[in-house]
Amino acid sequence: ARDYAAWRRAPLGPRTGQARAVVRRALTAGAGPATRRDTTEILSAYGIVLDLPRHTRPDPAAGSGGGPPSVGRTDPPARGVLTAGVRRDPEFGPAVLLEFRTATASTGDRAACMVPVTAGDTARMRRSLGYDGAVPPAEVEDLLFRLGRLAGDLPEVSRLDVGPIVAGPDGVVVVEAALRLAPARPDQVARLSSPPRPAGSDLTTPLAERR
Repeated sequence: ARDYAAWRRAPLGPRTGQARAVVRRALTAGAGPATRRDTTEILSAYGIVLDLPRHTRPDPAAGSGGGPPSVGRTDPPARGVLTAGVRRDPEFGPAVLLEFRTATASTGDRAACMVPVTAGDTARMRRSLGYDGAVPPAEVEDLLFRLGRLAGDLPEVSRLDVGPIVAGPDGVVVVEAALRLAPARPDQVARLSSPPRPAGSDLTTPLAERR
């Protein structure tokens, strides 16, 4: 079984140093909501794409008279809305969330897991919601794993909401994101140097390594 340090070294390919530099730059302007540019750069460092998938973008050739795009930036998928996020509890640390709700509901079913998030955790989160929508299960689980890695690496992230999550031609895409940053307390930074909870042997292989 891998230990927490091995989990932190999982080859997701994140540009953690780049993300931390963006966080430091953003916090020079004070705590609070991050700009879309900073949010995009931080998510991109963890391989999370914030954009409309190509097949939903307006056709530039159509011009202003060509009608609206097939899917607007805020239009939810017809079957329901899949979202995810990060919440940081002052006492227990960060947790990753997954929620699925119908297009007409204001709230839906939700699953949560404290960081560190492992492959077994992400699979259980997805299955607990009974999600069988357009986004492939492996892509949902991989996104949750990446959000867990982001939350573990960046204690300044106090809240992150991403979604709707949709299936694009090149993989999963996050249509919108809202990120809040706050200076990390010394105890928050120290907490990341040791495992918040033990990892069982069945929860230790990241999805990125199984591909």
